[in-house]
Amino acid sequence: MEVRNAPVVVFDQNLGGTQALSSYLAMMPAGTVLIPLPPTCTVQTVTTLHAQIEEYDNLFAVGGGAILDAVKLAALPNWSSVKRGLEVGRSGLMVLRGDGTAHGKTKRIEAVPTTIGTGSEASSVALVEGPSRRRHLIIGRSLRPRKRYYSEFYRTLPDSLLYEGAIEVALRIVGEYVVSGNSANATDELAVGMLKELRAAARRAETDRQESCIRLARVSALSHEKRATGGRNPFTWPLWYIANELSTECGCRKMEASIPLIPSIVYMARSGKLPWGRSGRVNQLESRIGNLDWFFAELMPAMGSASGAFWSDDVADRTARRAMLAWGGTGMPLEGTDMAELRNVLIP
Repeated sequence: MEVRNAPVVVFDQNLGGTQALSSYLAMMPAGTVLIPLPPTCTVQTVTTLHAQIEEYDNLFAVGGGAILDAVKLAALPNWSSVKRGLEVGRSGLMVLRGDGTAHGKTKRIEAVPTTIGTGSEASSVALVEGPSRRRHLIIGRSLRPRKRYYSEFYRTLPDSLLYEGAIEVALRIVGEYVVSGNSANATDELAVGMLKELRAAARRAETDRQESCIRLARVSALSHEKRATGGRNPFTWPLWYIANELSTECGCRKMEASIPLIPSIVYMARSGKLPWGRSGRVNQLESRIGNLDWFFAELMPAMGSASGAFWSDDVADRTARRAMLAWGGTGMPLEGTDMAELRNVLIP
């Protein structure tokens, strides 16, 4: 087999030795190259991987969102210039122009998720951690891979991660809905349908875990598609950006930081002040799926209701400053808010 055509499977090193990974690899042809990777997406990890896969064109990414994001970024022919941009830029947001072909041949990526929530297997975005643990959101058409689901990976997914994944998808759909100023009937109907399917699929987990996970993963992927967003930005709601910085300050996972913020964020959305939300849109959505606080609480059977803040006032202050520095300003996701509002969300 020609080197460039040899399949390369980049997988979460924590999957090594598991029955699920073994059965997946058994389907790959002889000569497949295996690259285990730590489940983090950092500039250093991506740079190392970029060099490892330089001679290969067919990539298979197996793991959670961090693994998939690392492969998507490492496959960029112009990763070196993207890296330089991250090193000198102040903003936490970077938009890639074009489809990547202007910088060289693009690689084929098949993403096989083993967790639920980010929808990285279907999205045109990637999150990477740079120096000083600062995270950057990179957006570009060239980052969208092909996707494939393998149910064996979901057999042993912990309850907490299953329900966290459902909540993450729901937050993405709800945030996009309540911030949007336009009411596109088809898009709104699809959003309501996705939220109802999330609730039904999460309930199904008690009797058929693998079916539940596949259904949740498909809704997650659908939430990134153009027909679901209607041209709206799925990364508009401030929750993602606040939780991103809070998780860095607290040294916890993004969803561990997100869940306690849900009551405050929903309250701010009901206030009708952008960028938090539009009160009319909140009322419209609640008329279809019920009270939002109750809706999210129903998705947390393995965790109980969203707990209160587990961070100090000092952490809240530092988080607010980090968020405004990385994501605030004209044309940025936190445009329209200020330090005082962010602090009120972090310490209601």
